[in-house]
Amino acid sequence: MRRRPSWAPFVPFAILVAVAVVGPLLIPFDPERVAGPASQRPGGAFLFGTDATGLDVFSRTIAAARINLTIALLVTVVATVVGLLVGLLIGMNEARRGPLGWVGRGLSRVVDLSDAVPALIVGVVVVGLFGASLVSLSVALALIMVPNQIRLTRVEVLKVRHDAYLDAARMAGMGEARITFRHVLPNSCRPALENASVVFGVSIIVLRRALRVPRAIGTPPRPTPRVGAPGSRPASRT
Repeated sequence: MRRRPSWAPFVPFAILVAVAVVGPLLIPFDPERVAGPASQRPGGAFLFGTDATGLDVFSRTIAAARINLTIALLVTVVATVVGLLVGLLIGMNEARRGPLGWVGRGLSRVVDLSDAVPALIVGVVVVGLFGASLVSLSVALALIMVPNQIRLTRVEVLKVRHDAYLDAARMAGMGEARITFRHVLPNSCRPALENASVVFGVSIIVLRRALRVPRAIGTPPRPTPRVGAPGSRPASRT
């Protein structure tokens, strides 16, 4: 008897997404403007109270969820898509001769060498090249996460690239590009897609820790709501 898949593990994530999508439409105060007296206790109009500058904590919590989830989702999508494409290129071509083989083997060595580069160095280089911002932090996170996605895809491609159904497709006159994306990719993408949840979770954790001290990533203190960021920052008054 087949067991039905349980959707219970997805409930917390669904709640977060719902809060991020619908919440900003329901927040009672502008999350970037002073809403009342500083350090107001929870209750009445201020469900979670106010922070040291008079910003409504409830409104900022809901608004921050949208920002952090958007950045983490962007990092996850970029790292997974790039990992799948590069993993396919390496797995299908690294054993070949000619230019494609050189490219495949070269990319494989670059991915291996990425283990020797500390994540902190990657972050410093990205910030130095593109400036200090949340966009730079997102790019750095994607660069750090993408090698794992490449390895997971490459391993699966190596398992299926010599299967009999691929030989049959070649004998039927199907081109390598069509075989790669129609047959190899669907049978090689599952590990990388499953690991996307790990990429998403790690991105949230890193964002939360990095935004505790905005100047640590070079961003000036702002009243923009972010999960894990300090609440006592200059804000505009209503």
